[in-house]
Amino acid sequence: MNKLHRETKKYAEALLHAARTEQPPVLFDPIIAWIKDNLKFELTIIPGNDFLSRRGLSGKMIIRNKHVFILVNNNDPITRQRFTIAHEIGHLIENLQVAYMSQTIPTGYDKERFADTFAAELLMPADLIRNEWTKLSNTTEPTIIQYRLARKFNVSNEAMGYRLNELNLQSEHWAKTKIPPAYR
Repeated sequence: MNKLHRETKKYAEALLHAARTEQPPVLFDPIIAWIKDNLKFELTIIPGNDFLSRRGLSGKMIIRNKHVFILVNNNDPITRQRFTIAHEIGHLIENLQVAYMSQTIPTGYDKERFADTFAAELLMPADLIRNEWTKLSNTTEPTIIQYRLARKFNVSNEAMGYRLNELNLQSEHWAKTKIPPAYR
């Protein structure tokens, strides 16, 4: 795990802890309330179908004074919308880190990678994933575990596959395997 990933993980874990998120799926209401109460930003999530669709985007964050608008393309599946919201919150945290905490951006820093990593860490916290994996791993085959975890955490099967692979809980082969029709 590189320095950027460690920092990203630290911010996501702190936000989850502050919002008292202890079980899947991660809910946004406590996170939004914590951002409002502690960071003094009003955060609103609104559909932005036409605006986003014309630009080929899943989401966009707009900051006006102390109000943050996260536009989400609600033509996307709900799991994609959730990842988009978490991704945009990652951009907010990253912007605040740079602007208010005098953090410098490391060489080779990729803002989109930060936001994607933040979203994965926020929606699929390593400890919760490992706990759930352990409960299922002795009785279920890996592709079905991946599918069940994706449903439980309300993320896409593909995102869960990458996360499980990243946590070394399954091989890359299983992450790319299609779910049998009976389990879709």
